[in-house]
Parts: sequence; structure tokens; C-alpha cells
Amino acid sequence: VHDEFHSRDFAKKGGEFEMVQLWVNLPAKHKMTKPRYQSLDKKDFPIVRLQDGTTKVKIIAGNYGSSFSPAKTFTKINIYEVEGHQNSEVKLNFDDGTNTLILQLAGSSFIGDQHLDKGYLGIFSRSGVSINLKTTEDSKILILNGEPIEEPLEAYGPFVMNTREELMDAFRDFQEGNMGSLAE
Repeated sequence: VHDEFHSRDFAKKGGEFEMVQLWVNLPAKHKMTKPRYQSLDKKDFPIVRLQDGTTKVKIIAGNYGSSFSPAKTFTKINIYEVEGHQNSEVKLNFDDGTNTLILQLAGSSFIGDQHLDKGYLGIFSRSGVSINLKTTEDSKILILNGEPIEEPLEAYGPFVMNTREELMDAFRDFQEGNMGSLAE
């Protein structure tokens, strides 16, 4: 059990707030691992500036070339935030057999002849992917890539397990307080 909130300063002053929350499935052997929290600040994530000098790739998880994120993961995943000005070009290559998603957070861009507007989610096949991305205006793009786990999946609410029985056990553990509690 955990609690999420913005800073007290933000609560007092207000302002713009943007958040993307990602839930990542774990392999069965790690599902009952003791929970851990990673406190990472904006400054902790490496940023790679591409050759054009204006396009930036922030490495949230995994690696981009020889730069690595400090985030610890259970499986091989890459999460990037790409920011580029109008007419920026980015080429990304991902391993064969991996899943890749692209979420256009702001602006618009093209992948080949496919136009991506704000809010568009692109899903790529597992046959390895080379993505040539070209922005048509100032853009922010979230790119998610990872190896598929290839295990059964049962999910409901905040719980993701491999079988219906495990899912029911998780609910029972939660209801009995075995997953912790929030401090008042």
C-alpha cells in the first residue's frame, strides 16, 4: 500500500502538473518480492542530446546507447521521453521480439507516413523495430520498450497476478492488512 501526492509547495502555489503513471508487470518469480521505492529526481535521469543539438532523449529506464538510467527494473525495459523542435528527427532501434509503444504527449510527428497527434498511442509488432520519428511541431513523446514476459496474466484493480487464485489471494492479503497501511 502506498500514497502518492504532489508537493506541499505545489498545493499552495498551484501551477501546471503533468504526470504519466506506468504499471509494469513482473515475472511470476518476482511478484511476491518485498516492495521497494526508488526516489529519483528530474536531475537523476541522463539526457542525451542528438546531433541536431535541439532534440533530447531523457532516459527514464534502461539505456540509450552508452547512457543508462539509475532506475532499477526486474526485466529489460527502456523508457524514454523525447523532446524535439519542429522538424527534429530521431532514429530508434529496438531488439527483435520486444514490445514497443509510443505515446505522443505534446505536439505532433510522423513515423514513416503515419501521423501522430497529441494523445496518439502507437503499438509496434514484436519483430524488432527501427523507428524513424520526425516532428512536425515542437513535441514531447514517451517511448516504452521491453521484453515480453510470456506468462499468463490476471488483473483487477491494482493487482496483477498470473492466475485467478493468486489474484484472489492478493485481494485477501490486502483486506487482511498484509500489504501494509497508510500512516494518518
